[in-house]
Amino acid sequence: MVEDNSGTRQAGGMATGLDTARLESQLEHERQRLELARGEVDRAKFALLNSIGIGYEATLQLTDQLKPHQGTVPSVEEVMDLAAAHRPELKAQLQRIRTAELVLRSVKSERLPSMSAEGNYGLIGNKFDNNTATYNVGVQLSVPIFDGGQREGRIDQSASEFNQERYRLALIKNQIGMEVRDAIVTLKAAMEQYRIAENGLKVALKELALARERIRTLSSNTLELSNALFSVVRAKDNMIDALFRVNASRVNLARAQGQADQLRN
Repeated sequence: MVEDNSGTRQAGGMATGLDTARLESQLEHERQRLELARGEVDRAKFALLNSIGIGYEATLQLTDQLKPHQGTVPSVEEVMDLAAAHRPELKAQLQRIRTAELVLRSVKSERLPSMSAEGNYGLIGNKFDNNTATYNVGVQLSVPIFDGGQREGRIDQSASEFNQERYRLALIKNQIGMEVRDAIVTLKAAMEQYRIAENGLKVALKELALARERIRTLSSNTLELSNALFSVVRAKDNMIDALFRVNASRVNLARAQGQADQLRN
């Protein structure tokens, strides 16, 4: 917010009417930005309530603070290992491949000869104490030779389904790899943006201190102070934007590695 000390300075003969008008215009501009920001906050709360399925009359209270990320950016290999262990779509596709492979093996095994044995044992006679034991033992060997091509057709179909599942696995891995690399690049850029914004804020605060000291000692006009104040405002806006981008990038990275529910500050 712009400091409005133009009335006091103008009464003391240290500021011109132009300085006062300029500061008043800037003050109204900042008030307009403030109202727009308040409206965006309310809209964001409504969107959040709608996303989590809570009534709009509920009152939200944010408990987490928007803090900078102090950790380091992991390597692609580290994130890919975590994604391989936690991404649910990858696990599901691997299970589909195992199922298709078992089906293919089962159909192929129909080509192999099979052997079965059977037997029975009993008693024959017209009296209980005059029975004769009877039994029957048999072994059957079945050799599949020709079934009209039905077996080969089933084998080809099962092999095709198995290859399709493997192709889908490759697509999923490529998609995960792209998401991981994009998340890492975005996080690196966001952390660098935050570092630059932090330095920019330090410079802007130094400029503001020098402008105030200049007015105090040299009784100069308020243009330099006004410019310094707006530099601080822009620097703080850049810091907020950079913090948001860093934390949004961390969420994307956690989702890419399948651990969004374990994300912590």
